[in-house]
Amino acid sequence: MRENNYDAVMILEDDCLFTEFPFTIEDKVPEDWMLLYPGYLVYDELSYYFNKSFLKLVDARSAHCYIVRKPILNYMITMTCIPELPIDMRYVEIIQRAVPCYGFYPIKAYQSKHISSITNDYADWIETFDKKALICYQNKTKSNLDNTWNEHFNNWTKYEYKKE
Repeated sequence: MRENNYDAVMILEDDCLFTEFPFTIEDKVPEDWMLLYPGYLVYDELSYYFNKSFLKLVDARSAHCYIVRKPILNYMITMTCIPELPIDMRYVEIIQRAVPCYGFYPIKAYQSKHISSITNDYADWIETFDKKALICYQNKTKSNLDNTWNEHFNNWTKYEYKKE
């Protein structure tokens, strides 16, 4: 991303399935976004409605498809080196609580049906992704988990820029 001076990149796993591409949306992409998820699982249903096309995410698991904005890239790389958590949980516990993250609604990308490397069971999450996203889409109440890591990100960013 840095070498090519891209403002953002999409990161995909090999089991990502798109419902459409390029994506169509009814409403504007939030101006403050740092991480966009075309596909996600809002596991605890704490995320909430932002506009017709997006949920504000604070608990979205899955790392099969996401779009990263340049200012967050180094922070993500640094903070995702914590080995105790799977990568999608690092995004939930740290990144989504540090910077504005949003999920497309309706969901635009799913994980294909597969044998889970975590549970060793057959995984078909499409219906679950959609049901939980709909619950959050109907939720207009802001989560108290928003921005709990924001001060950490801001301090880290100041330090990083001083090093350059």
